[in-house]
Amino acid sequence: MKKDKFIFVHIPKTAGTSFFHMVEETYGKNKCKRDRTMDAEIYSTRRLKKVASEKRHKGLSTANIIHGHFDCGRYKHLNRPQITFVRNPVDRLISEYFFLTKNSKGKSLADKSIREYAKARANVMMDHCIKDINNFEFIGVQEYFDESLTKFEEWAGIKLVGAVPWLNLNKDKNRQNPKTRWEYLTEADKKYIRAINYKDCELYYKILNLFEKNIKK
Repeated sequence: MKKDKFIFVHIPKTAGTSFFHMVEETYGKNKCKRDRTMDAEIYSTRRLKKVASEKRHKGLSTANIIHGHFDCGRYKHLNRPQITFVRNPVDRLISEYFFLTKNSKGKSLADKSIREYAKARANVMMDHCIKDINNFEFIGVQEYFDESLTKFEEWAGIKLVGAVPWLNLNKDKNRQNPKTRWEYLTEADKKYIRAINYKDCELYYKILNLFEKNIKK
């Protein structure tokens, strides 16, 4: 049976923007709404004006599909299935940090060292976005994006429209500002990020293991 009403909990830097673009093209933009009320907590002040103008966006609860950066259970009262995408927590947090460093102009959490930022944004999947995998009917994996699209189509009973539009990429991560370079991080930094995100890492590998078993069926 086709699933045309669901909540997409978008964990930042998991290819969620690209995925949701395909969802909009498939279901129709008029049936999809973006909840931007929590963007201000993680994205640049450059977007705050847009966030403020949309934070009381009417019609969210009446939309067929709601997407955004918000905690699991925000729309529990709608009694709809929830879906999400995950990514290796270390890669995800590093990507988020570089993305914000490039775009925030030093006026958000990204105006911190990578370790300070990692501490402030540690375990967002476990503590906020997912909490328990049983809260979700579908969980895609960024590292298996194509396979995730196939599994989503099976779950939703639809065929996604168009090619994958890779959006919000860190296109210049190896250029100009040294603070936005991947090589800026030391192995000690990566080890610290992994250690402080231990709950997200445990959750991610549990999801990854289940997903890999599923695609082998």
